[in-house]
Amino acid sequence: MDNEPQVIGLLQTILEKVEKIELVHQQVGQLTVKVHSIQEELKEVKDEVKAINERLDYIKENVSKHDEDIFRLKRRG
Repeated sequence: MDNEPQVIGLLQTILEKVEKIELVHQQVGQLTVKVHSIQEELKEVKDEVKAINERLDYIKENVSKHDEDIFRLKRRG
């Protein structure tokens, strides 16, 4: 075959490209796992923030009630 060196060169190039694609595919898989992990952490943080906000609302409500009580007591007193 006269074109055997060209075919071998082409096959080597194809093999190199396939190896690069496999590496990129592996990296994408690793990044996907990291993204899912971060999403889970964000969900946990979001749940914690929601719980904190609920507690703050409860505290505000109680402070408001106490302020009203104090105001009424001052008006009486």
